[in-house]
Amino acid sequence: MINLEGDIWAHWEARRKELEATGRWELAGLFRGHEGAAFRTAEKKVLYLGKATAGEYRPRPKNEGYFGCNRRAFWSFARRLNRLTGGDPGGLENIAWSNLCKIGTVRGNPNDSLVAAQAVLAVETLRQGWVELRPTLVVCVAEDWHEELVYRAFDVTQNQGDGFNVKTVSGSEFWRRPALDGMPAFLWMKHPQGKSLEYIEAAEAVAEAMLWS
Repeated sequence: MINLEGDIWAHWEARRKELEATGRWELAGLFRGHEGAAFRTAEKKVLYLGKATAGEYRPRPKNEGYFGCNRRAFWSFARRLNRLTGGDPGGLENIAWSNLCKIGTVRGNPNDSLVAAQAVLAVETLRQGWVELRPTLVVCVAEDWHEELVYRAFDVTQNQGDGFNVKTVSGSEFWRRPALDGMPAFLWMKHPQGKSLEYIEAAEAVAEAMLWS
């Protein structure tokens, strides 16, 4: 899991219990993220952010290789990112994975009310993770999904000097924010699931340029 200083995960556990007690949602397990084996010491490293984990999350023994154990598009792209950092093309040692929301639902993504119910903690955790983990680059594959969480974590207002600029590659747009004010560089893109090879290669080119600029 991703280890953060202080009692942030205790706050998350308490919040999940509160939300579960309301009976309003069929909640997934609390997801604390994962760190690759060399993430903390790697010269170049990527924090990879999704939306939320669906289903009943159950941590597995390390030898089962839960972190990236399947071949879905999400993990295929994670391995591409690992290669860009100088890591093993088939590995994930320089990658950490987390989500914008740590409390998901058994099916699909959290609805607006569930996102709102965890938003304060989500923003706090995003910011703390970026500061403590010090990734070279954050790659968020949740463009157009509750983007307000990211802007709040950066403590900026959307479209008002927020530091983001758009990069168009092969007809696709990618939103970039350079490392500013002690915060890491940030790349916003669509989720790789169902995307064309052209889109994936364009995203890879943008990420590589940001990693090594």
